[in-house]
Amino acid sequence: MRGRIRQRGILQSPRAFKEPPLTYGAFENCKELGLILFEREWNNSLRIWDILVWEEYRQMEVGKKLMDAARDYAISANMRRLVLESQSCNYPAISFCLKYGFELLGFDTACYSKRDIEKHELHHEFRYLL
Repeated sequence: MRGRIRQRGILQSPRAFKEPPLTYGAFENCKELGLILFEREWNNSLRIWDILVWEEYRQMEVGKKLMDAARDYAISANMRRLVLESQSCNYPAISFCLKYGFELLGFDTACYSKRDIEKHELHHEFRYLL
């Protein structure tokens, strides 16, 4: 991918963010390839809320470039780490996180419902130290 990453703008959300989250987009020839949504947390971490790469652009390093942009933002803002969560059943997301260099911090067995374990949908928390 020879495209570039640029700040797309600020999204409004029904969730009450302390500061509005930032959204960066990956573009090539004015065509959107993917997005990443993140915000600074109280503990000087950068929380990645979503990373989306449109299906036809997967396996082209778009996700890596979006994560690089978030990491560079965090470094320039003197943050100490990136954090994100995934469900245990989302194997592509977990694989991406581990390949990028994130470490598994832990999991929550009742984050989504009382039946998380039997449904195999555990909340996993990952970190990437800067």
